[in-house]
Amino acid sequence: MRQSKVLIITICSNEKNKGGDVYKLESPSILKILPEHSDGIIQRRLKTLELIQSGPTGRDGLPVNELPFNSSLRLGPEFGPRNPAVALYKPALDRYAGRFFTALKDKNEVEEILEESPHHLLIFSSLYGLVLPDELIQCYSCNLEDHPEFASIWTDNSFLTSIVLAYIRRFNIDTVFDLTAQDAYRSLLDWERIDKKANVLHVFGEQYVGPALLFALGKLVREHLLFETEEALKSKEPNEKKFLTKDTLIFTKEPFPPPGFPREGKMKPIEDTAVENQIEVQNPEIQKRKDVSGTEEGKADILVLDHSRDIRVTSKGHNTIFEKKIKSLDDLPAELRNIIKVLSRCPDVLEVFLGKRKQSGQGATAFKFRLLGTQKGSGYIEAKVEGSGQVCHTEDVRSRVTKGYEEEVFNVLKDLLD
Repeated sequence: MRQSKVLIITICSNEKNKGGDVYKLESPSILKILPEHSDGIIQRRLKTLELIQSGPTGRDGLPVNELPFNSSLRLGPEFGPRNPAVALYKPALDRYAGRFFTALKDKNEVEEILEESPHHLLIFSSLYGLVLPDELIQCYSCNLEDHPEFASIWTDNSFLTSIVLAYIRRFNIDTVFDLTAQDAYRSLLDWERIDKKANVLHVFGEQYVGPALLFALGKLVREHLLFETEEALKSKEPNEKKFLTKDTLIFTKEPFPPPGFPREGKMKPIEDTAVENQIEVQNPEIQKRKDVSGTEEGKADILVLDHSRDIRVTSKGHNTIFEKKIKSLDDLPAELRNIIKVLSRCPDVLEVFLGKRKQSGQGATAFKFRLLGTQKGSGYIEAKVEGSGQVCHTEDVRSRVTKGYEEEVFNVLKDLLD
């Protein structure tokens, strides 16, 4: 049993080593560690397996059930304890052979990594959900993009986040490193909830982004995380950098890259233009913003009202740069209250949360509101408030918006604030 309170989360790979041995019932598995969630995990694994084997899923026009890796995929014990062990299995760390795992294993043997590293590692798989590095799995091919239901299978009712939180409670985890690399996988988890239970640090690259970043992340784990002491890992600070041969990596508190770092194509660039604290609404008439996708068959228009709405504004119980907790819009200074009222003219803005305050930033004589960005499917838009707080000058702000319309709402809010 690992004694460390550090957890590393990464994703599986499409490249896999074939072959294996018969299933061993005594082998480790997430089902045994989290028995209260085992039925839910199995149910979702079965649903994903059914989608793979039924044929509607596809990759480049080819049904996924016709891919060679899936031809031998069987209903084994990992899909239900009563199923026969009729397939071949390898530990996940030995099965996966993509860029991350190639760099991670390098000259190290799988057994050496499993035995000598004191830290926890969880791997997200579109088929299996979360698996342990030594959990036995079959050879399969299942990308998150192969079918629109794959993501929802694991995210409905925040199930995947619940599994991670249960694991955190089970092992008293207090530090989490997010090495998911891709927006599509990172957005599967509610990092705000996880950050309330453990200090979360995300990692991004100065040169590479998305899948191309995975090799550097694997090297980071092997050279700077996996065999480091627990104390050393807990001392990592936001904005701290690691200089690797092929890239420079940065640790962040935000689940998106900082300014100057590349982003995946679906993410909006950070807006560097601060919005002044006093905003006059130039056009009070009702306006409609066309779908910004540029296609004729876009989503429904985003409506902009001629009046503000009452929306929930809270700091969720912790202190802010205003030196008090925020329970409603009325708790905000007048200048920031006016900004939130402008944002509320977009009906797709549902709630506003004031996050952690920071000592970084130069501050300002008056409060300013800065839109940062969003990512598709997250349900949130990120922003910052900069002001003249005596203790801290910067406050993270997260607006909950209609899920699936993040980019459209972002552009509407940008226009409103401009």
